[in-house]
Amino acid sequence: MEHFPPIKKACELAGGVTHFAKAIGVRPSTAHEWLTGRRPVPTRRCVQIEAKYCSPEVTRRTLRPSDWFEHWPELIFSSSSICQSDLGSQPKKGGA
Repeated sequence: MEHFPPIKKACELAGGVTHFAKAIGVRPSTAHEWLTGRRPVPTRRCVQIEAKYCSPEVTRRTLRPSDWFEHWPELIFSSSSICQSDLGSQPKKGGA
């Protein structure tokens, strides 16, 4: 069975489908449907998933590959994700 790569990666980072589902507040069966491609990831969950799992493989673009630009037009001319934006505001290690 082919798995949807961004959800597969998020599940790996979470420690499994059940942990992933619990972390974002959905039923494991729902997460499994996203994983197997039976249902697309709802747009309202994409930002949450991208922010939580901060991985190049888990972005709004990869979670909604066919229509991300319709939902988040601000990403068209941007290569950043929520994670990359947040990384810039993190304090630097080792002092000033």
